[in-house]
Amino acid sequence: AVNYNMSVAEVLNLYSKDGLDPWLLESWSATPQGVFTWKVRRGVKFSDGTPLTAEAVKNSIEFLRDPRNEYPYRSYFVGKTDGIDVVDESTLRVRNRTFDVEFMDRMPNVGILAPASLRPGVDLRRQAIGSGAYKLQTYTPGERIVMTRNDAYWRPNEPYLDRIVFRAIPDESVRLLELEAGTAHLAIDMGAADLRRAQQRGLRVYPQAPVGSMLFYFNLQKIRERAVREAVQYAIDREAIVKALYSTHGDSVSYNIPRAMKFFHDTSVPTYGFDPDRARRILEEAGYRAGGDGIRQNASGQRLVWEMPSSSIASTIAASQMIAGMLRRVGIQANIRIMDFRTYEANAINGNYDVAYYEWAGSSADNPWHNTLVTYSQYAWKIPQINDPVLDRLHIANLTTLDRDARKRVLREYFTNVQRNAYYVTIGHKPYVFVARPEVEGVGFYGNRLMFNGTWLNR
Repeated sequence: AVNYNMSVAEVLNLYSKDGLDPWLLESWSATPQGVFTWKVRRGVKFSDGTPLTAEAVKNSIEFLRDPRNEYPYRSYFVGKTDGIDVVDESTLRVRNRTFDVEFMDRMPNVGILAPASLRPGVDLRRQAIGSGAYKLQTYTPGERIVMTRNDAYWRPNEPYLDRIVFRAIPDESVRLLELEAGTAHLAIDMGAADLRRAQQRGLRVYPQAPVGSMLFYFNLQKIRERAVREAVQYAIDREAIVKALYSTHGDSVSYNIPRAMKFFHDTSVPTYGFDPDRARRILEEAGYRAGGDGIRQNASGQRLVWEMPSSSIASTIAASQMIAGMLRRVGIQANIRIMDFRTYEANAINGNYDVAYYEWAGSSADNPWHNTLVTYSQYAWKIPQINDPVLDRLHIANLTTLDRDARKRVLREYFTNVQRNAYYVTIGHKPYVFVARPEVEGVGFYGNRLMFNGTWLNR
């Protein structure tokens, strides 16, 4: 969805290998008090001919801030913003309650829409108007999105393609077959596909840095014993899962900071290795004995039998099955229930589960805002069902601490707390791998996001 969105509703800035690049903004600056000055790019128009002005950008951000509009990311993308002032036609002053070191790192997730799209009653799935290289033509839920060329695009001579069709094909092996047959030109998030075969067939493989989190969650309202959670940490073979799903492109780690992120790595943070014998000993010491069927239970008759929803995405099913097999070897039974992604996500967010494997997209920026967000009590995707004021405080401190060394101390305290309490299991970090046919040229890769304004087919 984000790749479609960015083709229609462009963003203020973009991730790059070196940090952040301007896009609809020409530049930005900030004060220590959290006031950001944005310089809006001149000469840009929305596809309906309306000029992109500071007022239009303000209206788009205010639309996201308005609680009457559905926007699950509100609290942590624009939740700290107290107000936006238009200084002149191309200048905005954004007033945040506190300085936020990663405020601009979150702006690549915010698309800017034309005023006509922000009117009451407009269905943004079908009537989104942006400044992007393409215009929305048709939207068929769960099947396809068709976009056509924006002839008034602000970048000279772009885009090159007349039409782009996004299709929903959940099975990566089917996507690979379509690429080979030429019925698809580019496939997104192909880390679990047969990449060696793809290269042998002449397809191009574009792996991005492994920054997407692969996490195994406990519902902390149900699985309250730390010893049980600690045993699970030792029961899971992280390297085997990452290698099976993402070959050599992924990265197995024990706490939720990817190695590709250079800002913070601390060897004093507790970690867990793969040690199923130790997992069994911990469960024994906690009073869980194996019954006749091998499943452990305590003196109160509580059996370690857990409900584990899984989305129908192939990589999630595979990871869930591997984890269930590893847990079974130490005496824990995880009953997998496969469902469509939206149902699965709703179950996880609402706490209708015991354990669940989940993958987060991550960020290509060298800032770990995403990595402390997963336990934040105000997070819309609060899958662990946790309300820990210590972690909340540390998450906020991670965003508002200006001194880099002090911020590293905050992160050390945060991850030490998470690891000692075994609040969730970090399996590793997934790459975003894109596979394209050889005639596809000029795709813009920005972390796990794509831009098609400069794309063409070299036939």
